[in-house]
Amino acid sequence: MSTAANIRDLLGLCPSSAQLSTYLSELSSASPSSSARIPSEVKSYPDAVYLNYYALGLSLLFTPINGYKPKTGLTREQLKEIDLVLDGIDIFNVLPKPSASESAGKSSTVSSYTTYPISPITLAISPEAKDGKTRPPSIDISPSMTGKEFVTTLGEPDRKGGGAGPSSGSIQIWLEWSKDGIMVEFGGDESRGPQAWETGKDAVWKFMCLWNATIYKALIVSLDVFPYRRVVKSTTMAAPATLTTLDLSGKYTMNKTLSGSTDEILRLQGVGWFTRKAIGLATLTLVVTHYKDDDGVEHIDIDQTLTGGVKGTTELRVLDWQPREHEDHIFGYVVGKSKRVKVDDIEDEFMKANWLPDTVDHGAVNSYVESDTPKSGTSWIAEQVWGFEEINKERRYVRHVNFTGPESQNIQVVLVYDYIDISRFQILDELNSMKASGSVIISNSRNSSLPAVLGNFCPLCILSGKSLTLMEASLGSSSLQRRSEHTSSDQELAKDPTEGLFDLGVVTSSAHSSEESSTSSVRPPLFFRLQKQFAATYPNFYRRVSRVVKYARGPRPEVDLPEPKPWLQMHVQRGGRVFDLPLETHLMRVTRSPTSSWILLVLGAAWIIGIAFFSRAQAFQTPSDSFISCTATYWAANDGCGLNGVSCAPFENSTFNFRCPAQCASVVLQNPRTVGDEQIVFKPLIVGGGDDEWTYRGDSFICAAALQAGLISNSRGGCGTINLIGNFTNFLPRTANDLTSIGFDSVFPLSFRFSEDAPFSHCADMRNEALVLNVIVTAMLFMVLRPKPIVLFWCLVCIGFWHVTLFSQPRSTPPDLADAFGTFLPTLFICYAFWRLAFRFVLPIFATKMPLEGAIWYLGPYWVTVLTNLTTDKIPIDRLTAADIKAQPGGLIALIIIIVVLVVIVVNQMRVIRKTGWLPHYLGWYVLGGLVTLVLALLPTLNLRIHHYVLAMVLIPGTAFPTKLSAIYQGFLLGMFLNGAAAWGFDSILQTAAQLRRDAPLGSDLPSFATNSSTYNASIPLQGQTIFWSALPSGESWDGFGLLVDDVERYVGTALNYSLSGLQAGIPHFFRLAFTSAGTAGDFTMPATLWPNGTWVDPLPGPS
Repeated sequence: MSTAANIRDLLGLCPSSAQLSTYLSELSSASPSSSARIPSEVKSYPDAVYLNYYALGLSLLFTPINGYKPKTGLTREQLKEIDLVLDGIDIFNVLPKPSASESAGKSSTVSSYTTYPISPITLAISPEAKDGKTRPPSIDISPSMTGKEFVTTLGEPDRKGGGAGPSSGSIQIWLEWSKDGIMVEFGGDESRGPQAWETGKDAVWKFMCLWNATIYKALIVSLDVFPYRRVVKSTTMAAPATLTTLDLSGKYTMNKTLSGSTDEILRLQGVGWFTRKAIGLATLTLVVTHYKDDDGVEHIDIDQTLTGGVKGTTELRVLDWQPREHEDHIFGYVVGKSKRVKVDDIEDEFMKANWLPDTVDHGAVNSYVESDTPKSGTSWIAEQVWGFEEINKERRYVRHVNFTGPESQNIQVVLVYDYIDISRFQILDELNSMKASGSVIISNSRNSSLPAVLGNFCPLCILSGKSLTLMEASLGSSSLQRRSEHTSSDQELAKDPTEGLFDLGVVTSSAHSSEESSTSSVRPPLFFRLQKQFAATYPNFYRRVSRVVKYARGPRPEVDLPEPKPWLQMHVQRGGRVFDLPLETHLMRVTRSPTSSWILLVLGAAWIIGIAFFSRAQAFQTPSDSFISCTATYWAANDGCGLNGVSCAPFENSTFNFRCPAQCASVVLQNPRTVGDEQIVFKPLIVGGGDDEWTYRGDSFICAAALQAGLISNSRGGCGTINLIGNFTNFLPRTANDLTSIGFDSVFPLSFRFSEDAPFSHCADMRNEALVLNVIVTAMLFMVLRPKPIVLFWCLVCIGFWHVTLFSQPRSTPPDLADAFGTFLPTLFICYAFWRLAFRFVLPIFATKMPLEGAIWYLGPYWVTVLTNLTTDKIPIDRLTAADIKAQPGGLIALIIIIVVLVVIVVNQMRVIRKTGWLPHYLGWYVLGGLVTLVLALLPTLNLRIHHYVLAMVLIPGTAFPTKLSAIYQGFLLGMFLNGAAAWGFDSILQTAAQLRRDAPLGSDLPSFATNSSTYNASIPLQGQTIFWSALPSGESWDGFGLLVDDVERYVGTALNYSLSGLQAGIPHFFRLAFTSAGTAGDFTMPATLWPNGTWVDPLPGPS
């Protein structure tokens, strides 16, 4: 007698197969019914035929091939059995009868099956489980086997469903192991109800479906890897019998011929005429994803598209009957809820009529949507019931729509959908019919029994010994003719290290010739040949790399992350007491009234007016020529004032009323500045101020000197009057108000002192007040006003940009509004890209569902980086250039810490992205961007400089995943971008060395003094001394010399000496020399010092 172990051998056979008949005979001999081998029922559809053996507890699903489409209602004798192949086997296990109340809910039209007569049922399974653990080679299934025993043997299922509560139709739980081709449904009270997934482990199976997953997986893997995708075709058809309301996943198009008109419904919903006509002319396609979340709640996500890929509405159904607000770009604001419902519980006859028995058994899907009238301005209700009906003798996915309009108009419409299928039988049909190219794909699967599976799976694939012979059916004849022969040993298939690469054979033979055939080879693309060669040469390494690549790729298809759970929606259970602190819900309830769009519009206008007055008081009520920057001086460095300083005259008897901005104490020299024989760097340039009248040298930073003198405040700036007093000798150092100046004990032609009288009335810098206002406004936007997420995003963009431009870091004072608006427009375009690429996936969740937490995660980092000039002031990195990092103490350590933190953040974000399956997509773009950056960095004469606005642009796309960390990153990076764009503009990422140098040395040739410590004669009085230097080098472009004496240019020419007769005796003097070319000086040497006692100190090497 045949045993149950060979049930899978039946798959691929036709109904009249001798092997199938023998099996049914042996099975019926174990049944008490003498007529068990005769089908109790035959159900035929264009895409499926069922032979139901109630007395054997068996149902066989046959799928038509070769273009055969059976009519509905055929008898067994009327079937064209040669064109049917067995695709699925359903086995029943009858449990004890349910209670009366449970039986009452069942349809009386469903016939009863008995228990499958052979026990145990032995099935071969794959040795590797889903989690990678090994499993036994087979499983013995007894009638009493429970869910726990199935999971223990087979491992965690690939799919599962059912087990919902009464509101969803009380569907019993089911588990599916796709790789093994096994789906099991469980019976009894343990498998239904809200606690089904806790009690289901003790539920006994009542129904099992078997299909041949091996060949389907092999073909799909082959088609997924190999580029010859023309063998797959998508067809529109009736819904297959295996598609039920338990899992609606698939692709559908609306059948306009069979569906009712929805134009009047759309009109009553407020959809415009043009949009209605476009919808009416277009083909509507639905892509449905039906799944259960971690809590066992069913979700149905539906993406609608119109002809040409035009985006329609998006339906995100959660079958828990909880109302949810949604904004649709066609219907506006709506509130919807969904559930699974028993057909008998539906009251409206139109909504409950005509459903097929499986919809009655499993329950229909009930959708209720109504307009959010206060927000949308419309009033309507649309209730739908989804399921399957028989339309024109074909099984179809159908929606019954009951619509109530603004004036109680009632419209009832039936919408009928075609199912779009990529069938594995169509794949084989297509392979069989590819006579023009003769292409046949054979997958070298890990499973060496694949040729046998192919032979069982399709009558056109016959296994003969160790050769796989592909045959074709002659037109009008059932005889088979030789088509081609592909020889491959089972051992070679089993040992092939590529595990998924395959060969392509092309046959060129006459369709009606059985004697002549020829075989030629078409080589796969180079990449696949190299991959196969590499896999064969290094099999172990190839497998390791494959595992890494598979892990990095993540799930297929891509999935969405679950929404983050709010931390401030507290639910704490201590002992027997429960503490609820729903802060988010309470905040949204309390602030419901201020969320009106009109309030936002009025307050927005008030903010614009308020900021205008703030800005006017800040910068436009003081004469514009009185504003000076934090680095303003009367004297330029080195030879900047020309010979004898004439370009910086007058030197005395002049006054100037000035106004300094706030926060000048932190503005320092970024390159060394030589003062006498000292060099100062990374400090404000302040020389002198230590005498009784607080006299400062003319090249001191005016605002820093005023701060040290106590004339103005660092936090609010201030005004003052400066008096020029000409020559001054012996500038003394001073420390006051947290600022230290250096001394200069020689003479300088320009010096100044301050007058304590304030010349203007509007001198206080109001940036702190503006900051308080804008922080409050952004917090109110999140927590009180709560506008649409995209409106909130644009508010953050505008507030941050104009705060930097007008208050915290203006590029000029008063702000140049023309320049600001010139930067603002491209800023908006870039920020729109931010919204499309990242913010629209994260911000709406926090803004609409947890506004308090959203304010914390977004606004904290946002304001930190909007005020980058303050928050990063203590980090010893000014610019991301090698020279700057090397020059500043602690710069390298700070850079290493930043890189480590950034790497940790990036790795964690990659981990998050991998969970969704999008990591290869993002890695591809980032690698491409990195290669482009590398090319730019190698361009000659140009230096790559990554501005912080560029860094923000690069990193923001990687935050498009709804987590709390992504919200923090988005706030941080948006503020960084706005600060960079508003404060500095869109500087090029490629700059010349001259642009990066600022006032640093040029790196030019340096002259040398002929006078030195050994040749200087100290016995000669100063008035008789002359210093000498070496001649011009030959072959260079230099044509003269420039000499600085006491930091003032005193000589320009071709002479090789300079007389000291005009210098003041009794004080030190400092000399620096440079080559000149056409009046432009190169780098100056370090200072040579002549002390009053006649000691000459040679200059140190290098430029000053």
